[in-house]
Amino acid sequence: MQQPTACYHCGLPVPTGTNYSVVIGDAVRTMCCPGCQFVAQTIVETGLVDYYHYRTTPAITAEPVKQELLNELRLYDRDDIQKDFVVDLDQESAEAVVIIEGISCAACIWLIEHQIKQLNGVLSCTVNLSNNRARIQWESKNILLSEILLAIYEIGYSAHPYQPAKEDAIIQSENRNFIRRLGISGIGMMQVAMYAVALYAGAFEGMAVEHRDFLRWISLIITTPVVFYSAQPFFSSATRNLKNHHLNMDVPVSIAIAAAYGASIWSTLSQGQDVYFDSVCMFTFFLLLGRFLEFRARRKMDQTSHALSQLLPTSVTLVNQSDYRMASLRDLKAKDKILVKTGQVVAADGIIVEGKTSINEAQITGEFIPVQKQPNDKVIAGSINLENPITVEITDVGQQTRLAGILRMLDQARTDKPPIAILADNFAQYFVGFVLVLAMIVAGSWWLIEPTQAFWITLSVLVVTCPCALSLATPTALTAATAYLLKRGFMITHSHTIEGLAQASHIVFDKTGTLTQGKFVLEKILTIHQITKHQCHMIAAALETHSEHPIAQAFKSAPITATSVKVETGAGIEGEIEGVTYRIGHPDYVLALSGKSLRDASP
Repeated sequence: MQQPTACYHCGLPVPTGTNYSVVIGDAVRTMCCPGCQFVAQTIVETGLVDYYHYRTTPAITAEPVKQELLNELRLYDRDDIQKDFVVDLDQESAEAVVIIEGISCAACIWLIEHQIKQLNGVLSCTVNLSNNRARIQWESKNILLSEILLAIYEIGYSAHPYQPAKEDAIIQSENRNFIRRLGISGIGMMQVAMYAVALYAGAFEGMAVEHRDFLRWISLIITTPVVFYSAQPFFSSATRNLKNHHLNMDVPVSIAIAAAYGASIWSTLSQGQDVYFDSVCMFTFFLLLGRFLEFRARRKMDQTSHALSQLLPTSVTLVNQSDYRMASLRDLKAKDKILVKTGQVVAADGIIVEGKTSINEAQITGEFIPVQKQPNDKVIAGSINLENPITVEITDVGQQTRLAGILRMLDQARTDKPPIAILADNFAQYFVGFVLVLAMIVAGSWWLIEPTQAFWITLSVLVVTCPCALSLATPTALTAATAYLLKRGFMITHSHTIEGLAQASHIVFDKTGTLTQGKFVLEKILTIHQITKHQCHMIAAALETHSEHPIAQAFKSAPITATSVKVETGAGIEGEIEGVTYRIGHPDYVLALSGKSLRDASP
């Protein structure tokens, strides 16, 4: 009877029918479970592979590690936690937005989407490169959210529900890492370039061997942190994608950097003809610089759209009969009644039960003119109460509000890929394969023509044909265009919009708010009484000073003051100036002061 194979990591027998393995020390090592595979792969990717060389006993089984992670992720299956980020599409399916850490390029997007879509019960999975958010839809009866998150962990990424505060922390961490890697590679490039100039000059003019070797060793010392720290994201991405049988642009990049670095070390040790430490540093720096610029473009777009999600207040005033108390927005639920004071933001969708006011819905609808509201009228989350306090009975909270729907629509637009982006992603994989095949053909050909030049020419092919622009240019261009439009008030709701604009011949605007800025300007003053235009303007300005209505902003401050001011919602303002009562506003409201109506005033 054949003895069962032992797990290379923990030493336990490998169950029959399983197929888990990790490449350790240039050999495929068998693992007994996904947990051991995950831990072993982490050890390899973090450069701690010597652990397996010097350990005295096998590691403890990784199942407890996996189980501990699963127990932590199962917290996200609780209904009270899911209400903040999960939307029930129907009774059997749900949708959530999660943040995925570790994404470096479009190939990572393909890998995650491809792996997660294969899970039983997952309906769809789309990942947005601009903000590293994944929108996942699944059947609640067939798979749990924790199982989906665990699957993401097992392919080398980490995932957690979208939380603005946590996302900001991740962005700051990624930005610091980018700057550190760029700084090290930039300093290394400049220093090694100076030594390279001396080495190249010495190759033509002559240089003592000991001086040449000294400069090579110094270049090797400076290049080493560039390769093992600055270029680490390229190696991690390439390893992860190769492990999942997928080619991305980091594969030829990693081969080129590793080959040039290794060959230069060999040339230094064997006193060979050439070293290329300067090329390694420069190649790493410029690739990182391109990634960093692309990262900044994505972050600018996310910051622009993030402002919309920050409209809601963090606390509300709950109304319980005649009692008022402060409560967190998270504790708000349907049927609760809240007090919205003048100038405050409506925290959730609801119906006015007490009070009359005007509401500014410009951030939600685009219409800058305030809307008059009274009892039984609906108000939406994110709108601003302009005039009088109102009491609102909540109908929808959290992910069920209209504001949340708009945010989901915007995120969906950024997540969905237009045809040109899908074409670029699909073509990039085949192009990388073509580059690798071409490099092998070039290597074989030059080995027959000039063996001493075969390696360096092959290396040049890998560097020159690296499809960085192919994978980065399309998503970066779309992200920059979307951010530019969003900053100027255009919300892109479908992924094909920008691509389709090139073929558009007519544009239809559905409302005035789309074309206006909401900044009212006083164009002309017409008087119908023996009063000068200046006096008329001063009286109107004195009254409008007491209003928060956008039209009031068109009147400059007046040198005279109105007293006994009364603001009538939806009608106008009344006040006394030098003992005379004046009104400004709706014609019927103004004429009522003299006992007349608009009909009586008509010719």
